[in-house]
Amino acid sequence: CSNTSAVVSVMVNTLPIATITVSGAQTFCDGDSVVLTASSANAYLWSNGEQTASITVKVSGLYNVKVTDQNNCSATSNNRSVIVNPLPLAKISAIGSTTFCEGDSVTLTASSADKYLWNSKATTASITVKNSGSFDVLITDANGCSSKSNTTQVIMNQLPLAEITVQQSPVLCDGDSVILMASKGQSYLWSNGSALPTLVVKQSGLYKLTVTDGNGCSATTKSIKVGI
Repeated sequence: CSNTSAVVSVMVNTLPIATITVSGAQTFCDGDSVVLTASSANAYLWSNGEQTASITVKVSGLYNVKVTDQNNCSATSNNRSVIVNPLPLAKISAIGSTTFCEGDSVTLTASSADKYLWNSKATTASITVKNSGSFDVLITDANGCSSKSNTTQVIMNQLPLAEITVQQSPVLCDGDSVILMASKGQSYLWSNGSALPTLVVKQSGLYKLTVTDGNGCSATTKSIKVGI
């Protein structure tokens, strides 16, 4: 004896297509980002736990997305690799003191990089500075990532004014003397070894003076002839 059942309808829904569209470069420098967007669906679950159609990625890693359609069917995309390169460390090293006297200089050297751009417009790894100012450098590494150093302050102190004032004629008669007076300074050194600001001269000769100020900067006068 036989009998036939009623027809049962079976429907197999196709899986959704899971793809990721990338808006921007997948390799970039720290501080930048890339937007990953999933193909259209009813629900989303990214490998980092986010559940939106698009995510903004700022961290290196492999990213995929599981999409679910209106039939509750799911599919997972292939991985997308994101690489975030660290920024280079920008530092300035000074060879010599950054405070010096007029006529001297200091060499400022940037940390190692592929490219350099100083705020003075120089593009070399090192610069020689002879004047007061604030200096920083933008360095760029092999990955094209850039960072700027802190500012280094350079102070160039002017030389003191070195002058000799003669109190009377530098022409001596035997037994006379001439008083030579130094311009203002912190310390003094006359050519005869005296360290006083005023020099009493009783002998013929050439006299000059080195004046040093409070910054340790020195200047020397031309020689003055004192004679009979």
